[in-house]
Amino acid sequence: MAGHFDRYTTILSYISYYSGYQYELYQHGIIASVQVPQKIYCTRFHVFDEIEMEKVKAFILNMDCIFEFDKFIPTFEWSIFSKKQNKKIICFASQDKHTKISIILIRELLKIIKNTDCILIIYPHYAEKKNAYRKFRKNSQIVVEKEKRYKNVDCLITFYSSLAYDYFSINDSIPVFCYKICGYDASYYLKSNVCVINNMNTLCKRVESFINE
Repeated sequence: MAGHFDRYTTILSYISYYSGYQYELYQHGIIASVQVPQKIYCTRFHVFDEIEMEKVKAFILNMDCIFEFDKFIPTFEWSIFSKKQNKKIICFASQDKHTKISIILIRELLKIIKNTDCILIIYPHYAEKKNAYRKFRKNSQIVVEKEKRYKNVDCLITFYSSLAYDYFSINDSIPVFCYKICGYDASYYLKSNVCVINNMNTLCKRVESFINE
């Protein structure tokens, strides 16, 4: 089984356990401490580091679950964004449960980049509504990109997107601004190049400082 923790993960877990089958689970990256509807049984769980393993242990029922440490490999091909020299590219990875907050944040970021030559790339979460950010497509400084992921960006802004794994895999020192909301812990983000911020005003000031560097 590979994917998010949804009802299918739970159903397959219990079917496997009570039918005597092994259940092996791959995740694409667990940044936050997740709250799942039901704890699950799992024979073998693939993680990327010890921090992720500790998060997983919180929702595994059986103590004999085996943890495999895998090297993180992005599941997509990187694209290159065409940009002028010295132009900064900022990308924002949204989350499906926080579209309203994302829109507010994007508006604030627009105020910051308005008189600059910066480009803001929005990566909508795949589970968000198709046209959630349609209103921003007409702005020449914004790119709403549902499919492609660009390798040559200058920083990442997110809540707790696992896209951070992808960027860290190619550039461990990329600046990341993590907007900490909804009680999610950002322990994975406790790296020297990551700024975990609790309010939008502070976040915007830090991004503005980065742009002006």
